[in-house]
Amino acid sequence: MVTAVAQAYSPEGEALPSNVSFAYYELGLERTTNPVQGVVTSRFGYRDSPIHSVNEFHLALDLGAAEGTEIVAFADGEVEYIGRSDIFGLYFKIRHANGVATFYAHCSKLLVQKGDVVTCGQTVALVGQTGEVTGPHLHFTLEKDNIRLDPAHYVDYD
Repeated sequence: MVTAVAQAYSPEGEALPSNVSFAYYELGLERTTNPVQGVVTSRFGYRDSPIHSVNEFHLALDLGAAEGTEIVAFADGEVEYIGRSDIFGLYFKIRHANGVATFYAHCSKLLVQKGDVVTCGQTVALVGQTGEVTGPHLHFTLEKDNIRLDPAHYVDYD
């Protein structure tokens, strides 16, 4: 159960990290979809980190969901890499057309391998709480031409 939402903000005078934009860019993808059925628990932008207790820029949209909830591909693409780390737990990246890529982290199980071709809406992983987390969720990032974008511009969560 989600009990709180970490609000992202941009402190006055605080510079954006390099390769980050709040602007809307046309992605040029044929079809996209929400990557998981869930609720926004933390937004893209500066926030007080619930893990590190410092103000930091959060490069993702965190989407809270029950452990084991299906994660689907945001758009057609190819799995560029998969891995595991202390911070992101189980994670993977999908390379889409037109310089677009998406990154999915904190998964409980990956259902794809490096090199797999996936279609928009295909189940690719399950929500988990691996890595540094406060609960089960999907850490979802989106980039175009190596610029990190606010995923909230491209998905539909109330």
